[in-house]
Amino acid sequence: MFANLVRAATLGLAVISTAGLASPAAAYYVASYSGADNGFGLPVSVSALIDFTPLTGAMTVTLSNLQPNLTSRSQEISGFQMTFSSALSAAIPQTNVSGTGQTIVIASGGTYTTTGNSISHWGIVGGGAVLTLGTVSPASPGGSPTDLIIGQPNGSNLYTAANGGIQGNEVVKGSGTFSFNLGVQSVNMALSAVSFIFGTQGGPDYEFQSPPGTPRIPEPASMALLGAGLVGLAALRRRRS
Repeated sequence: MFANLVRAATLGLAVISTAGLASPAAAYYVASYSGADNGFGLPVSVSALIDFTPLTGAMTVTLSNLQPNLTSRSQEISGFQMTFSSALSAAIPQTNVSGTGQTIVIASGGTYTTTGNSISHWGIVGGGAVLTLGTVSPASPGGSPTDLIIGQPNGSNLYTAANGGIQGNEVVKGSGTFSFNLGVQSVNMALSAVSFIFGTQGGPDYEFQSPPGTPRIPEPASMALLGAGLVGLAALRRRRS
């Protein structure tokens, strides 16, 4: 019943606008969630980095599982749901996407074998203002979910807590990065909410909750200019004194 759940990013979205730089109207978003899975009360800690350029529709999403030595598949990331400030320019049918990340298979005892660096069996689907990326329904290509994202091993480089549901299934170690194109969107389109999806069940019938507001922070170029301005102001004050 609780093998899959959708959890809102409790800290909201930190937005780093890059308007006026090399990629006009692009924006970088950082989201994170830490808490317990509703199914078994096990800890989860995850983050996401989203690079989105509405003018071209280009999007890159990096999902990271920060919880080490996981016990259950309910702690593994299986998808990511994004809500935009306005509707997509057109519905996006289920489309397979590939990703990059270290894939492994965990054996009993916690040892693991690397199987490659390519993530398969993920997809996207979008309608209205919502886009879902995942290996579970409704974004999944079909069949059993594959390449869920697990955290790092313990300090001895072992997954000693992994139960039988994790063992023997290919998973992505640490983080996975997915790049795809949504088609040209409104220049003012922005992300307004995100949710992480855990486990293997999938389905759109889980409650989706918007996180709090979206605080904006300066992009790196503005931060550098701000730093230079503060240094200059300090020098001017020293000269005047």
